Amino acid sequence: SEDGPVFRARLFGTFHVETDAGEVEGWSIQKARELLAYLLAHGGTPVLRDTAAEALGLSGENQGGHPLPNAAYYVRRTLSRAVPDLEGEILVAARQRYTLRTGLFRTDVDAFDAHLARADRLQGYEALVEYQRALELCTADFLADEDYEWADAYRRDYQKRFITAAQRAAKLACDLRDPKLALRFYDAILQRDPIDEEAVREAMRCNASMGDRNSAKRLYKKLVEDLREALDDEQAEPMPETTGLLDELVRPELPARPLSRYLGR
Repeated sequence: SEDGPVFRARLFGTFHVETDAGEVEGWSIQKARELLAYLLAHGGTPVLRDTAAEALGLSGENQGGHPLPNAAYYVRRTLSRAVPDLEGEILVAARQRYTLRTGLFRTDVDAFDAHLARADRLQGYEALVEYQRALELCTADFLADEDYEWADAYRRDYQKRFITAAQRAAKLACDLRDPKLALRFYDAILQRDPIDEEAVREAMRCNASMGDRNSAKRLYKKLVEDLREALDDEQAEPMPETTGLLDELVRPELPARPLSRYLGR
């Protein structure tokens, strides 16, 4: 389209597709909706029919008929009804492969990847802006609300990428002597993985650098609670370096440490 992508798709959280007129609805069969999500997850690259059929559970002998071509038909029909004046094929079938027409779709995962790529090329607060935009897009795991078995690998990959990006952003904020901003990134990590002890320790250091030792103690206490719940062990304790950091931060006889004592590590 000369005016940009016609369809906008969200793959973080609940899968949905929308146009300028609103959300695309009317999926007659759910496998058509899942097929579209599967093709979008591949970023527009051609997908072998047999690979797609196996991933969607449509390759067994007991399926009968032509379940995958039927799903592809309903993808075309549903999307065409959403944009009736759209010319040309939306989903192309050729050489035993399915391909979504180039330029018709924009997804949040593509935007996430683009922001991270720009962050890698930039420095300072310009990079932090890109990290923040990326993390704001990834407010939930990949297709977290969809029961698609094939999505598990994507889910793990994007969760790892999210945490890695947040770690890099937090470290950059610390290097820039901005502990308040760094805490936002560490909080994003802990929302996904509350027992990430490295993130807890760095968040404790950020709080200490701002003179807020009570918040550091609360972080430690919550870590203990989350560890014991995750491990189902009422005696579980954090790692010695985490406990040692707490002892260092809350010693009443020690004066407040300068900002450089904790940041830029």
